[in-house]
Amino acid sequence: MRSLKKYIKMKLTLLTYISIVILNVASAQTPKKPVPVVRKPVTIEQLKTQINEAYSKKAFAKTIVLCNQLLARTPNDTFNTVTKILCKAKLKKHTEAIADLKQLYKTNAADFLSEFPTDVYTGEFKERMVIAERELYFTEAAKLAPGNARVYFNHAYEYLDDNNCEKAMELAEKGYPLLNTETISFTRTYIYLHKKCGDRNKAWTVLTDYANKYPDDLNARILKATFLTEDKKYTEALVFVNEAITIMPEGKDFYLVRASIYFKMDDKAAACKEAKFIKEKFNDAAAVKEFECAE
Repeated sequence: MRSLKKYIKMKLTLLTYISIVILNVASAQTPKKPVPVVRKPVTIEQLKTQINEAYSKKAFAKTIVLCNQLLARTPNDTFNTVTKILCKAKLKKHTEAIADLKQLYKTNAADFLSEFPTDVYTGEFKERMVIAERELYFTEAAKLAPGNARVYFNHAYEYLDDNNCEKAMELAEKGYPLLNTETISFTRTYIYLHKKCGDRNKAWTVLTDYANKYPDDLNARILKATFLTEDKKYTEALVFVNEAITIMPEGKDFYLVRASIYFKMDDKAAACKEAKFIKEKFNDAAAVKEFECAE
């Protein structure tokens, strides 16, 4: 009898163990419900970072998608509107890009629009577009802002890069009279175009006229000094630099120009003396590294 009870007890224990094993196996095989992940909304700054990263990797289609997400939240973001337009142009979606360009003009000043051709004509963007395609953007920009000088100057650079001086100067001559306010930057561009195309006399005349018209613009004196240095007229160049320094003795760049002129005159002693002065006066050793002066 005891043997039977012992046998039954052993059987019950075994059955209990088997049941536990079966339950554990069944539990392990039952798929667990996934814990829902609460995603934080992407911030505007994060979107901008993603746009920059995608653009730098030349993932233009992805950049457009990200720009659309950003512009849905910040429709007046002109910088990323232009980024989207550039990406469409890079993907040769010119009709869409020009349509966006026109829409941009409706909500922004013409002077911002005029910056657009600069981006069209530079870097890898230019390499991806033939001149006929780039012409599309200039034509549209000129229609939208016909009185904006930058449109013509930017396009002039386009032809200058293609060694077409005749066309470059034709555009520059159209653009220069359109300047509402003359600035040294535009004058420098105009002068550069003339010099690049071989008419240094015209370039000097333009610069002299500007300097006479705006005698307080010290940059004109420095530009004259640079021009004369290119012609190896060092003594005359130093006159204009010295004038600028006398008027603005805190102008570090003026001293650097003077040091550069001394260096080109093969007067290393004067150049190094000037470099030492710059280093001590402005606490800027990096600015004078090029002169290779012994300490």
